[in-house]
Amino acid sequence: GPAPSRADAAADPKMSRVWVIMGAAGSGKSTTAQKVSFELKRIYKIRPAPVFIEGDDHHPSENKAKMSQGIPLDDTDRAPWLEAIKVAIIQAAPGAEESKPQHPYLEGKEGMIDPIGGKDIFVTCSALKKSYRDTLASVAETDVVKSVRFICLKVTEDELRSRLEKRQETDPSHPFGAALLQSQLETLEITDDVHQVDGAGEVRKVTGRVLNAVLLLSRLIMADKPFPHPNVPGPKGLYKNEPNQDPERYVKEPYQHPPHDPKWNQYYIDRLGIPEKIEKDKQRKKEEWEKEKKDRILKGEKDPRPEHKFWYFHPSTYRIEPETLDEDVCKFMDRWLIAMTAYRLVRELENRVIDHVCYRCETEEQYHDAVALMVGAGHEVAGTSIIGGRPISTIRLKKPIKWKKWEIPAVEIPMPKPGRPKRKGWEHAEVALMTDGDGKPLDFKGTDELEKLIYRHQMPRGMPVPWDRKGMDKDINAEVSTDLGSYMCVKFHNRPLLEVVEYELAHGMAQKPSWEYREVD
Repeated sequence: GPAPSRADAAADPKMSRVWVIMGAAGSGKSTTAQKVSFELKRIYKIRPAPVFIEGDDHHPSENKAKMSQGIPLDDTDRAPWLEAIKVAIIQAAPGAEESKPQHPYLEGKEGMIDPIGGKDIFVTCSALKKSYRDTLASVAETDVVKSVRFICLKVTEDELRSRLEKRQETDPSHPFGAALLQSQLETLEITDDVHQVDGAGEVRKVTGRVLNAVLLLSRLIMADKPFPHPNVPGPKGLYKNEPNQDPERYVKEPYQHPPHDPKWNQYYIDRLGIPEKIEKDKQRKKEEWEKEKKDRILKGEKDPRPEHKFWYFHPSTYRIEPETLDEDVCKFMDRWLIAMTAYRLVRELENRVIDHVCYRCETEEQYHDAVALMVGAGHEVAGTSIIGGRPISTIRLKKPIKWKKWEIPAVEIPMPKPGRPKRKGWEHAEVALMTDGDGKPLDFKGTDELEKLIYRHQMPRGMPVPWDRKGMDKDINAEVSTDLGSYMCVKFHNRPLLEVVEYELAHGMAQKPSWEYREVD
């Protein structure tokens, strides 16, 4: 059917999104929710101001009296409290239809104005049990609320207890004390309807993490109201991504991908952004930079750097230089993590190993230069395998690159296949599963854990994952991958690449080059 028009989107009264910032007492729910709502108001000035609802203000006096005495609340105590919060949400929701989505290419204005529109309502509530969250989520069945999403702030028990003790000193009148913390932690249930965010660290960093989650999830929620694109026909029926839907809906009625691109995320980006104009914009900025670079060289600058804010113009995206290797890989991994978040694949990194990153080359000459640079800097070529008719070198770094809580020990540099050049730059990271669900170490054979990984993301609540299974046929260390967009992808396999290289060397399937590296200009 035809894509819904912008007029339809603007006329839809169900444009209010509810964000329940949840977690145990002391996790920072109120502070974070207020700051995120302030940031959204600052970013999107044409939207109705976000509404902040403090859940504790809606506790009956009986509940406050029990908590002040150190008595935990039960389901009976929380029932009227949750109903009071629902009433507050319904009262705050109207007015969202006044804010229609706006896009610079369709409006003829400069800069991204507001591709989503609507109204945001932030609610602070512990929402410990699934049944409590179901009660709050039922407001989406009304005529004024489009969706309800739960974002949980993860904080360790020791940190929570410390925060509550400090709060008791500064605000003795607060009814919730540290004595009740243990009962909350025992009651807390984390299920698939909860989007978890790290709540530790500085307030500004926690605010940034929650804001990123809100902006990403907002696009998914509004995905059934995309901007029409003249060259891409709409799907048959609207793509719905709402809570409390039948989990088998993707099986019963598979989503109809557009014929131009099988990847859902590319389809949505195409409909939202109008790619022809975006590509022209990129080309224009690139030409402007080339002109600016020549002018700055004429003025005496030896090594002018681009000042564009867009990451795809930043030199760290394309270069492989030993002096900036750690910095460049970490910047790439930060962008990679954001893309992983959109597909809800971040949870698959827990207790896993990120065993290497891949640097692509456009030409054979670039491949030889890149390997020579790494060897010249003291890194070691662990092995070179011939795959797909061209060599792929694995570089063992003399010191692993530290990124967040992971250490990345290797860089993979493939030579481009004949007639199939790749865009130069950092392209993907690979994740080794290491163990199965029972903690038993995996070997090079077998695909059971990869099949389980694919199954876990077949019917997601977020974006469907466009898995590429062609690597599942490999005899050694089978793999599954997915395109994350923006020239990035991720691959999963059983064991790390360096172990695979050692196995291949031992069985004559790879070789260690004996050549001396060339000097590179």
